[in-house]
Amino acid sequence: MFIYHFHRIIRHRLVWGAFAIAVSLAFLSVDSCYKSSNQAERVAQIGKAPVSSETFATLEREIRGLFPRRRQEAPLTFPAVATQVWQQVAAFQVADELELGASLEEIRATIQESIGATEGYNQQIHQLYQAKLRENNLTPALFEQYQSHLLTLRKLSAILESATWTTPLENEDELAGLTDEMTVRVVAVSNRFAQVQASEAQIQAYFDAHTNQFYLPKRVAVHYVALPVSNYLARVTVTEEQIREYYDDHSEAFTRSNSTESLPLAEARPQIIPLLQHQNAVQAAYTNLVNTFLPMAAQHGPDGFATAAAAFALPVSQTAFFAANENPPGIELGKEFRDAAFELDLAQPDGRFNVVQGQNFVYALTPLAHSPSPAHMPALQEVMDRVRPLAQDKIRTDMFRDDLVTLHTDLTKGLAKNPNITAVAHAKALNVSTAMTFAVHTIYQNPFPNYMPVARAALHLRPGEITEAVPADDDDAALFVYMVARRPGDSLSADMLRPKARASLERIRSIGITTAWMDWNLKQKGLKLHDRMRSQLAAAITSSTAEE
Repeated sequence: MFIYHFHRIIRHRLVWGAFAIAVSLAFLSVDSCYKSSNQAERVAQIGKAPVSSETFATLEREIRGLFPRRRQEAPLTFPAVATQVWQQVAAFQVADELELGASLEEIRATIQESIGATEGYNQQIHQLYQAKLRENNLTPALFEQYQSHLLTLRKLSAILESATWTTPLENEDELAGLTDEMTVRVVAVSNRFAQVQASEAQIQAYFDAHTNQFYLPKRVAVHYVALPVSNYLARVTVTEEQIREYYDDHSEAFTRSNSTESLPLAEARPQIIPLLQHQNAVQAAYTNLVNTFLPMAAQHGPDGFATAAAAFALPVSQTAFFAANENPPGIELGKEFRDAAFELDLAQPDGRFNVVQGQNFVYALTPLAHSPSPAHMPALQEVMDRVRPLAQDKIRTDMFRDDLVTLHTDLTKGLAKNPNITAVAHAKALNVSTAMTFAVHTIYQNPFPNYMPVARAALHLRPGEITEAVPADDDDAALFVYMVARRPGDSLSADMLRPKARASLERIRSIGITTAWMDWNLKQKGLKLHDRMRSQLAAAITSSTAEE
């Protein structure tokens, strides 16, 4: 109901005038992605506006993460992504109607901040920006559009959060939690199941319930040698032509301290020569492996790689199997080494070897005889080292949780008959701490073991009450907090902390309000899926259900 009234309020021009920013969401040469092209295939309609497949693809990529690390850390199912796409399109429509958007200056400032250009934007910073985009396969338009969408959503969220309100009674209750003088006793319980070993049947049951979690993608393993670049530093020379060419291409990188003024060539030379020496050494090591090592390896049949390595006095190392998005341990390169490994093919004469340049080493690699390993759903024994610890952790956690529920029930029943927490706890063979008196807002001045979880648990506890189990600072322990006595704190502290208590409560209240509003807003505007998108979502949901 609150969201409904708030939505009506913010549509009123007089109220919204304090927050509206009269700029178009369009910027640079990038059109708003939620304004669908007539030529693009339509996948849905929100309100009266169509949503194109191009719009969907752009927002899907933003939600999954523009950067590879983000995509790996936060995998989302297609239905979950689609839901967020529809919500964002509907939210952008509201922002567009209310002329709430990101200005060109805001976008520039955000981009500068994202690349560390806090002191201004110059040619060197521009090159860093371009390099970041190339590294992540992004165009400037897409990245700037992403920043615009992000800023717009933040503005909507800030307005929604500013509309949260609390009652005086709630504020006083929060203030009492901070300032009351509390006397508590704590019952600490260790996890007596921490050393329980999972049975083979329990491990099998866990694996059967989480099979999809252990699906193995295509993986490869390689033999490799690492030729140190340092071996060639003393052998290479740097020519005047190289120095001049490097300076002409990178002069903006050599500046005086606290200045954007480029150094003349004579002053930049001492910095350029070591860079070129290292660059030439890398090239020399690479050339030696390509022109000498690989032909020698190719001439000696199946054992050629080991023969060439022995001739170069280099040890042959072996990686474990790794997937296309996994970095083999001990390798300074990431993507380059992985890409080279996945290009190898023992069946092709020219595909048996590869060479990769790094900063400190140049690598020659060849696949193992039984590599690659195709993508497949493994048998339990194949991934036992991954399944066993997860199964044991779940079993131990579940047993401890059930034990804590039983203990809480027994303690509550015991206290109903006898308010002496010590006697009740001792009857269950549990130890009770001595009485501890504190006020939450000053507890950090005289901390005691587990003072933070105790303070959080005691905030709204009344005398004679005991909490359910709360996690202790030790992962294998839990606490029951019993309130012995509670007295109002001094009025001066209460007056000083009243604004802090109100702000804390409003912050807690605002959590989730943006998500709730975006869900409500989408329902108000209405969503109609086109047949192809409806079929795609249905197939994804069916597939997910089958895996579960």
